[in-house]
Amino acid sequence: MLAGLKRLERLILAGVRPQDLDLSPIAAMTHLHEVDISGVPEFTVEHYARLAAALPIAEGRCLQPYNKLDGIGSCSKCNGRMVVLTGAPPRARKGLCPVCNDKKVAEHVAVWQGFKKAASSQRARHE
Repeated sequence: MLAGLKRLERLILAGVRPQDLDLSPIAAMTHLHEVDISGVPEFTVEHYARLAAALPIAEGRCLQPYNKLDGIGSCSKCNGRMVVLTGAPPRARKGLCPVCNDKKVAEHVAVWQGFKKAASSQRARHE
């Protein structure tokens, strides 16, 4: 159904959980300019990183390893602005201070970059 939306430029899905957790129909929509998918705890960092690799011209919070969001609070240690990790496991802390938890944020970014690079390499081999 989504594949037929060739002129769609912006796709925002909140809490829409496909039964098979397959984002490939969205990943095939390379014409998208903005994508935001949220509210599905089963989507992992790998899901989002692969989607980011498939949609290199698109922008959106789900296409970044983490985001600075207003209203999620400040760090109790340094009073800095917290970030939300994209695709964090359901029971893991999603909001972290990038200063006080720099190692955890860096680990998350490294995992994200690894999945994104693997997906990009896989796409290049198939093209």
